[in-house]
Amino acid sequence: EQSTCMLGFRLDNRHDRHQLPGIPEPDFVLHGGLAGSVSLHPKELRDFFGDGAEVQADVSGRVQVRVTGLMPEQAYMLSIWDGLQPIDSNICTGADLQQAPPTLQVDQPIRWSLDQPHLYTLKCTWSTADGERESAIRIGFRDAEWRPGEGFFLNGQRVDIRGINRHEKMPGMGHALPPGMHREDARLIKELGLNAVRLSHY
Repeated sequence: EQSTCMLGFRLDNRHDRHQLPGIPEPDFVLHGGLAGSVSLHPKELRDFFGDGAEVQADVSGRVQVRVTGLMPEQAYMLSIWDGLQPIDSNICTGADLQQAPPTLQVDQPIRWSLDQPHLYTLKCTWSTADGERESAIRIGFRDAEWRPGEGFFLNGQRVDIRGINRHEKMPGMGHALPPGMHREDARLIKELGLNAVRLSHY
């Protein structure tokens, strides 16, 4: 029989003038409360990529993964996917992931661009006493550089940066905006022909 428990949190959205030492009358508001969704994850359901993993990918399609603090004898399977199609996989141990990062290869990767923000999925699966576990992240391949006197280049092509400042807050909601409002802001920004966002500078 499983037992259940209930966690309760009391939050408010009041403005605290003491949050910014040295600024007696701030010209902006730092809201309290939660600025997004919250979820609980049992400790044993380790998020492989959220636990100190270092992922390196270059535009040739080469991907390396290094993670510290793993059980040396534990086996892990790394795989990279394009949609529902697996591209490459590699079975390694915890010792491999700490000492000799395994390599996955994507031949002729589709580069991430402003018009085609293509992403791949990097997965790790492993077995536990409770069954198989999986953790995944999205990764992309792109080459970005600033050239003195020339500007910004993405995948070898010059990009004029046209941006806007965005403070993600709304009256009555503070910073706790639902995902739909963030998506609507993104749609409006693109509709204006912009390709960059300057987040709150405070």
